[in-house]
Amino acid sequence: MRCPRLTTAILRWTVCGLLITVGLWSSGCVSMKHRAGQASEWAGSKFERGGCQTASCEGSACETDVCETNACETEVCESAPCQSGCEPGCQSGCKTGGCRSGGCEIIPGSPEWWAAEGCQPPGVRQKMHHGKMYPVSPRPCGKPQQFSHKFHSVHYWPHPYVCQDRASVREFIDSQARNGWEEATTLYEYHFNAETNELTKNGLNHLKWILMHVPPQHQVVFVQKGFDAHINQARMDQVQNRLVAIADVGHVPSVHYRLTTPTGRPAEEVDSIRRADLSVVPSPRILPQNATTVNTNAAAGGGAPPTP
Repeated sequence: MRCPRLTTAILRWTVCGLLITVGLWSSGCVSMKHRAGQASEWAGSKFERGGCQTASCEGSACETDVCETNACETEVCESAPCQSGCEPGCQSGCKTGGCRSGGCEIIPGSPEWWAAEGCQPPGVRQKMHHGKMYPVSPRPCGKPQQFSHKFHSVHYWPHPYVCQDRASVREFIDSQARNGWEEATTLYEYHFNAETNELTKNGLNHLKWILMHVPPQHQVVFVQKGFDAHINQARMDQVQNRLVAIADVGHVPSVHYRLTTPTGRPAEEVDSIRRADLSVVPSPRILPQNATTVNTNAAAGGGAPPTP
């Protein structure tokens, strides 16, 4: 069974939809052409003098001598017009179709616009809905990324956040390395004679080791600082004189005080403790193999040794 009324209604709605679509499309094209014509006309009128100019009028007084049709304009480009948009030398001039009467407006799709969009952080944007923030964890706010930038962020994830993590780890490692080299290049109080404040043999050997084996970037000599200023100065002079006599001319490392305490013990103290320990070690009590009191079963591993 056919329905002529339904068919007629569908045709009418289809024709109306097509007419509305064509009308919107044509009006959009006219608007775009009108805007493009205004922009080109404005750009042609503004760049006749070879400079980018912006409105800078306060009330009815002109700040400079360049005035056109009751609008004060300040010349901000000294030579040729801006070639690539908002340049450092041109405060508000954009020759590539981005100029407006109020200054420089970056047009979407231009290199300047893409550069600004590239600064948007990756991730979901935090929004408020019915008085609550979604998501609840901290997230960036503002405009979302462009689709191509989202692809870049996903492809190279976790960049750029991994750069901060790696930098923090390197900073910790470098700090530990510096502290280790400072510990290794320090002359402690046991490297000096307690009466004369001169370097002992061990202290002189340690100073030579610093000059010959420590990398140049860490070749700094530290002297343990005490509570007596005269002793500190005497030890500092002793180290500097030794360095001048040993090191090459022009390659004498610097010497600094270091407020610290020894982390270990002098080698002489360790040696005396070890020698005292060896002096009280008891004699061996295991009988030799040719002893006559050894039981045959015990020698064969079948019984206990005889009771003395």
